[in-house]
Amino acid sequence: MSDEGASLFDAADPGDAALRALPSEVLASIIANLDDAVGVFDADGVVLWANAACRRATGVQLGARLGDAFIARHQIVNEDGQPTPAGELTMLAALRTGKPASARVRGFTAQDGAMHWVRVRTSPFFSAGGAVAGAVMVFSDITEHVIADRERRELAQRLETVLGTMSDGIFVVDEHGVFTYANAAALRIMGYAPEEFLGRRIEDTQVRRFTVDGQPVAVADHPVSRAVATGETVPRTTLRYEGLPTGTKWLESSVTTMRDADGHSRGIVVSFSDVTERLAMQEQRRHAEQNLQAILGATLSAIMMIDPGGRIVYANEAAARVIGRPRADIEGSPLDDARLAIYDDTGWPIAREKRPLWIAMHEGRTVENVVVATRRADGTRWLAVNAAPIMGDDGKPRAAVASFVDITDRRLLNEQLQQSQKMEGIGRLAGGIAHDFNNIITAILGNVDFALEGVAPDSDLARDLDQVREAAQRGAALTRQLLTFARRQPVNPQPVRLDRLAVGMDRMLRRVLGEDIKFETQSDADLWPVRADASQMEQVILNFAVNAREAMPNGGTLTVEARNHTLTEREAARWPDAKPGDFVTLTVSDTGVGMTAAVKERIFEPFFTTRPIGTGTGLGLSTVYGIVQDAGGFIGVESEPDKGTTFRVYLPRTDGVVEPARKPSDVAAEKGSGTILVVEDETVVRQLVERSLRAYGYTVLTAADGREALDIAAKSGSDIDLVITDVIMPGLSGTDLAARLRDERPGLPVLFMSGYPDHARMSSPDIPAERLLQKPFTPAQLAHRVHEALERGR
Repeated sequence: MSDEGASLFDAADPGDAALRALPSEVLASIIANLDDAVGVFDADGVVLWANAACRRATGVQLGARLGDAFIARHQIVNEDGQPTPAGELTMLAALRTGKPASARVRGFTAQDGAMHWVRVRTSPFFSAGGAVAGAVMVFSDITEHVIADRERRELAQRLETVLGTMSDGIFVVDEHGVFTYANAAALRIMGYAPEEFLGRRIEDTQVRRFTVDGQPVAVADHPVSRAVATGETVPRTTLRYEGLPTGTKWLESSVTTMRDADGHSRGIVVSFSDVTERLAMQEQRRHAEQNLQAILGATLSAIMMIDPGGRIVYANEAAARVIGRPRADIEGSPLDDARLAIYDDTGWPIAREKRPLWIAMHEGRTVENVVVATRRADGTRWLAVNAAPIMGDDGKPRAAVASFVDITDRRLLNEQLQQSQKMEGIGRLAGGIAHDFNNIITAILGNVDFALEGVAPDSDLARDLDQVREAAQRGAALTRQLLTFARRQPVNPQPVRLDRLAVGMDRMLRRVLGEDIKFETQSDADLWPVRADASQMEQVILNFAVNAREAMPNGGTLTVEARNHTLTEREAARWPDAKPGDFVTLTVSDTGVGMTAAVKERIFEPFFTTRPIGTGTGLGLSTVYGIVQDAGGFIGVESEPDKGTTFRVYLPRTDGVVEPARKPSDVAAEKGSGTILVVEDETVVRQLVERSLRAYGYTVLTAADGREALDIAAKSGSDIDLVITDVIMPGLSGTDLAARLRDERPGLPVLFMSGYPDHARMSSPDIPAERLLQKPFTPAQLAHRVHEALERGR
């Protein structure tokens, strides 16, 4: 029997002459041996005959009625498994209608008890009078085909279920390029309804396609078209699709060719996924990485990362600058590379296991603010390092990162600041010593003058007292130099001659320079005066001398020259603010080690020094520069390594007259009258002032402090003509005392005394210079200033 269910009775017309010519026994033999079941029934459904196949399948007996023999004994069902109504049975239908009847699939319980599926065809036959005489029923067992078909449908259903739940899209395209299948994901991703997509070719979708680099792809070059045309599998491809109902998409697809048993292409299967979000995230990550690289590259902080093996996997440009090596030399190098060695404060190399990065990587802990050193071609640099582990999902470090900053300049600045603070402290100490020393010298000078009044000028005692006074005057000069060193001397610009300053400093400079350095001075005989503060100019010369001593550790010669010089326009062009004219040049030359060009460019910068750390503040020459500028001048330097150094200071000439330094004996000692209140907490000075004033004819009231002075003033009424008070006193200061007294006596003259002039000015900036008497002073100087104060008061 064929798959279409043809039977013996379908093969030829029953009236065919050849068939009728066959002997009956031949026909009987053919029918009896058919694999198909054949049964013959009369018009009442009684079994007239059944071949062996029919009897085996149904167990039917000749002479039995159809209802009794089969329908009643066997469950007959349709293809869907539901019982077949009697009216639809082909035998009954053929007998009733006289027409052939068939069923594509019928199921029944066979003789063996199993459900058999058959294909049935029943044909009626007629009597001589044309009435239905009976029917022949033929059925073929198609159980295997039905079961196989059912399994195929179940498999297809399961496959459809699987494909329907997939997140990836699946297309099936036949050998003509027509889309024949699309799963739910494919339609969802593309945004099509099935009827809008199935049955179309790729060129009918009206979708523009672009590659990753933005160049359009022709339809013929699309992976689907290529696979259909060539029958070859196309590897994974990522394209950008524009014009989809769901918008622009990036789709990643792979195309596989389906082949039949002969190897011929039967179409293709396209599997694809929507990678739009993934690519967007990758793009974001790429931009983030680029931004991070840009940030790390631009940051001033040096960044370095190592892997678990201790290999440097990243170093930014700042790290390369700090370490002093190219990034290419750093990245990929092991942490313990000798070229990247770091050191501790003692200069000893730090072992790899004790480095911050290694500790963060292998101990998993953060290391903060560790100071290390690295040696470069241009010297040692100090680094402040912070390191931290980067933890993996397993809770263990997968890398370690360190940030470090070059703190060499900050460290040096801090040390210089500490040195500066130390010098400031020394300055305050020097000022305090000078204050006390001035009180002592005041007492010595005063008492020497009183002692000299009672002895013969040419006596041995007079000569001894002169020696004491000279020593006291040297002490006063030393005190002024100490105040200059401490920068506590008030600025008092006046016409001075630089040659006289240098000569006056001869003894002190020789002590500063030492015995192995020869000191020489040279100057023009008619040197022009300049307007400057003498104490500050002494400081300039002293700073030059100290620098020269450092530059000549094995001895040499220091020469100080003062010359008249007329500056030409060509020479003036060397300095930004210089103008041609008359200048005095102060030239200080040494035969020391000299300087390089790089050092020479920076010598006037604050805190710059070539001395070892801890031995200099770098403030000396910057102070000199400021003093010279304040005086209206400018300064130049000439130096080469091993050829010594020459500083040349230009100060503008002044027309002022240089006043000769007056000795105590040069001051007029005017007699006077009136009552003077002397307020001084230092007993020896208070007694000297009292004695000196009494000697010049004044009535003197004394007080040890401001409170006592107020009590005395209250008792004396308006009899006090002048108040002489120390500025700095315990309890009530001299300026506060003067203010209290003037509240009661407006216009009362006050003369202030101080052994620490700058401190007095800082604490009381309103004190005019003419009302400040600087210690030490002699009785004659005191009497002269008192006379001037009383005259101004009157």
